[in-house]
Formats: sequence, C-alpha cells, structure tokens
Amino acid sequence: MSEEFLDMTAESIEQLSPDQAKGKIDSVMREARDPVHPYSNGSSPDHRRAVETMRQLHERAAPPVELQTDAEGETLATQFSPETTKAMQEGMDILEGKHQATQEKLVAEAEVEMQQLVKLGFDEDSIPADIKPYQVRGLKEQRLLAEATDKHNEDSWNKLGSMLAEDFKGLSGNAEGRGMLDTYFRESNPSDKLATEIAHVITKHIYNLKKGGQENGT
Repeated sequence: MSEEFLDMTAESIEQLSPDQAKGKIDSVMREARDPVHPYSNGSSPDHRRAVETMRQLHERAAPPVELQTDAEGETLATQFSPETTKAMQEGMDILEGKHQATQEKLVAEAEVEMQQLVKLGFDEDSIPADIKPYQVRGLKEQRLLAEATDKHNEDSWNKLGSMLAEDFKGLSGNAEGRGMLDTYFRESNPSDKLATEIAHVITKHIYNLKKGGQENGT
C-alpha cells in the first residue's frame, strides 16, 4: 500500500471522491503505525512526499464543518479521528519547518537509553543533535539485548523479539518472516548462551540493514 500511496499524483487524487479520499487516509494511518513507514518516519527519503500526498488527500476529502484549535491556536479538523488529525497536523508542522521539538524528543529518548546502557557496563557515547529515529530504536534494542543477556530478563527478551520482528517486516514486507522471528524469541530463553549469540547477530544485522537503507536513500 505504501508504494501505491507514494505513487499518487495531484491528478489521481483529484479523481477520487471525498469518501474515497477519506478511505485512503484511514488506510495510510493504519499502515503508518509501523515506525519505518515513510509517513511516520521523519528520516525517510520519501517522508516529505508522503506528507504532501496526505495534505492533498485531506483537501480532497472536503473541508471540515466543525473546527477546533490546538494549544498554539492553530485550526485543526475534527472531521477525522483525533489520531488522524494529530498526525496530519504533525506532518504539516514538519513541512513548515517546525520539526525542532520532534528532534529534541529524539535526543532526549536517546540520552535515556544511553544512560541505561552505561549502567549496564557500556562506554558512554555522545548523542548527536541530528540523531535519526532508527538510531534511537537501535539504542533501545541494544539495551534490551543487554538486559536479556546479562540479567536473563525474559521481559526484555520478549520486547526485543517483538521490535526486531516489526523491523524485519518493515524492511522486507515479509509477514511470515516477522512471525518466525517473533516465535523464535518467544520459544527461546535468554539464559541459553546459543540463543543470545544468535540474537546478537540478528540485532546487528537488522540494524545494519536499516542503516544501509538510510544511507542509500531506500
């Protein structure tokens, strides 16, 4: 669906009925719960195009009858769900260059993860001001892996498995592969040395795939 969404043009959107445009918006918002989706991933090379396409879809879906304002006094549509309206406003803010708060939040999240990693015995590293979402996620996965490996924490082990499974599906679009990864972590144990060694390899491999995708603009 994301490729079909990104391929939409102003002309093709104009051909949609208001109800069809609303349907497209709802479909994209469901998919955008995946953090690697170009609409929700601010570092994706297709992010700006995705935001602009959503703006055009919202315009085609007809102006709202009822209006409300946010904390800054900006008008928000109430015709759509609160989740959709919030995402639309965030997308427009990014287009208008108001992404500083989002970036500051990423830095703050990364600093929290780094502090936890230091407590687990890792060397402290500085957090760049332009840190990317996939890098913050990588720090969290590294922390969960360390907790699972060093403390045999099964909760961290299961959370890591779920995150890696989501990453894998986002990278490959392979739902079956996601299920296999999720099952592997649920049926294995962090006290098993071989299982944790395999988990290290999987975690590093998926991170490198995400990193390569960012660097190559894919």
